[in-house]
Amino acid sequence: MKVLVMISVVSMGLAMIGSIHAMDEHAIIYDKRLLDPVAELLSGPVWLRIRGYDIYESFTRSESLASAPAQAPGLPIRIPYREPSPKFSRNLLISIDVGRIPYQAETCLAVNPRDPDNLVIGLNDYGFYAPSAYVSMDGGETWSGPHPMVPLQKDDFGSDVSLAFDRNGTVYFAYMSIGWKWVRTLNVVVGDEKASIVVSKSVDGGETWSAPRVVAVGDIYAKEDEVVVIFLDRPRIAVGPDPFDKGKDRIYVTYTEFVLRYPLIPEYPYIMAPLISTTIKLVYSTDGGKTWSAPKQVSPTFSYWAGEERRRVVQGSNPKVAEDGRLYVAYYDSLNDGPWDGLFAPTIVWSDDGGETFSKPIHVDHLLELDYELPPTLFRAWVSMMPQIDVGPNGEVYLVVAARPGMLSPDDSDIFFYRSLDRGKTWSSAKRINDDETTRDQFIPAIAVSPNGTIHVAWGDRRHDPKDVEYHIYYTKSSDRGETWIRNVRVTDSPSNPNFGLYLYIGDYWSIEATDKDVYIAWTDTRLGRPESPNMKIGFARSGHIPLPTILISPPAGAAGQKVTIIGENFIPDKEVYIQVGDAYVSVARTDYEGKFKVDIFMPMLGEGPYRVRAIDVSGNRAEGYFYAEFGMDTIKKTLRKHEESYQEMLDEILKLKKGVEEVAKKIEANSSSRQELISRIEALRSEVESLTQLTHILAVLLIISAAIIALIMIKVWRMRK
Repeated sequence: MKVLVMISVVSMGLAMIGSIHAMDEHAIIYDKRLLDPVAELLSGPVWLRIRGYDIYESFTRSESLASAPAQAPGLPIRIPYREPSPKFSRNLLISIDVGRIPYQAETCLAVNPRDPDNLVIGLNDYGFYAPSAYVSMDGGETWSGPHPMVPLQKDDFGSDVSLAFDRNGTVYFAYMSIGWKWVRTLNVVVGDEKASIVVSKSVDGGETWSAPRVVAVGDIYAKEDEVVVIFLDRPRIAVGPDPFDKGKDRIYVTYTEFVLRYPLIPEYPYIMAPLISTTIKLVYSTDGGKTWSAPKQVSPTFSYWAGEERRRVVQGSNPKVAEDGRLYVAYYDSLNDGPWDGLFAPTIVWSDDGGETFSKPIHVDHLLELDYELPPTLFRAWVSMMPQIDVGPNGEVYLVVAARPGMLSPDDSDIFFYRSLDRGKTWSSAKRINDDETTRDQFIPAIAVSPNGTIHVAWGDRRHDPKDVEYHIYYTKSSDRGETWIRNVRVTDSPSNPNFGLYLYIGDYWSIEATDKDVYIAWTDTRLGRPESPNMKIGFARSGHIPLPTILISPPAGAAGQKVTIIGENFIPDKEVYIQVGDAYVSVARTDYEGKFKVDIFMPMLGEGPYRVRAIDVSGNRAEGYFYAEFGMDTIKKTLRKHEESYQEMLDEILKLKKGVEEVAKKIEANSSSRQELISRIEALRSEVESLTQLTHILAVLLIISAAIIALIMIKVWRMRK
């Protein structure tokens, strides 16, 4: 067996000769990516870069993830319809585009224990070169940000986010700082990205942040016979009571250490296929993040040669601290059959000495692996197998994970819950908590336990889409330590299509946090995306009400065609808002970073009466009011009609008199006894007719003058509008 492995390694090494070329007569550059053999196992943003999808610098790749520009301002082409959630607030899209790349993904929530209205959300923002934070001081109703985290000097970008508050209200932000490093050994030059783990902190609720402090160092270095790559991936942070002094907190950061050892044959030179090792490790701080321990091993180390089909890896750690100071760490173990095939084990270990030593790993269960993607979509969903945990107030430990429900099942993924009531030693059997009766997929679960012991779980869910593409966020809770669960509740008020974001990646994790009074959920949302203009935002909702958008119309009444000012608030920040009068869109405005706007419009030339005025933003938020047109087009028509009716009445009266005159004349001619009497009566009637005729002419002139006045008014209104 060893001979076969060595033959395989040598063969792979020989295959790499073509990627080595002369830089000068003394040095040769190896231009392959050293991290390529582990790319699929790394965090999403790093994986994308290694695979050539450079979302930071350019979109020159033919399969560009975002080749189309954002939709230009104008009348709406498609506005998402919002269907309110029965138990959660309207959704907020809190992240803002600060650059030309409209992508934010992967999010972590933290609630200040000293002020539950102080929330901080961390996210990967591809408009920056590092993650950023958003802050709310009113329980999530409004948000400030972004507050960017910076990579270390000489590094290029940051990735991955994890947040936690301590008991004093200081919030800590752990992330990766990544940069390129070249090394040379003998006459071979190699290079790739290296990642270190850093932590920034804020003492004012997230408004300002310290410079990042290195807590664990990644590196690339060379020896005479090998090149070694140490890449630190997917940091997660937890804060809780120090087991040796319950009156203060200890900060823990876990991560996955990837080590790739490339053997060299310097005489040629050949670079052989690497030996790869994965280990979950941890560092801790007992002085508020000023100093940090040396790395401690959390999991066993598993090694394999690149190219081996059966390889065992660990990844996706998740630490939590119980009230008694015990530290739990859960992680994904692929088992010996390797990732994305066969079985995997959500695994847990614990430490009672502040992270110095750990228990033997306990496999909570053996479950069927997911595919790397969930067909028919292409985003990486295998991260849903990385277990998420939280601890209850009485030492309970709870875990959720996604897995394939059966080998022959047409359902690719469900959400399963486990609990331990003896501090992690033994675990319950799996309980499926998504209650849909479809074969559509559920993925990326998150869990939180509120101080009163209620368990809250949220996840992505495609039950509503027969195509199994668009997802909503769903939620459930248990108040009896996981024995029973409420019926699943839809959180999102509009679905997301992952193909309208970074279609290969919608984030490796989402987040949920809970107090005894409220539940907060954050996720990656693509409702603003279009086939020609992809877009990803961070969505947020809470179980408590969030005020709806409102508009003020000033003046609320007046003539049609006049200028009207519309002021709105509580809309999506820094996006277009479309103004609709009746059924017609008449204008577009843009909100500021607080979701407010002010716009002047000219009311259309409408009829007299009330008209509905709506403001609708690009995310589907809407508010409406009414404008009363006191003078409009129908007012002019009514005036002309009234004058016409008056003229007709007078004309009818004249015709009636004329007819009477004719009848009298006939009677006089037939019966008059005196010519003089006849002439007198005829003259009298003629005089009366002439008087009525003059009156008719006067009325006709008045009617013409009225029409001229109305025409002048219309011309003046038209000029005002112009």
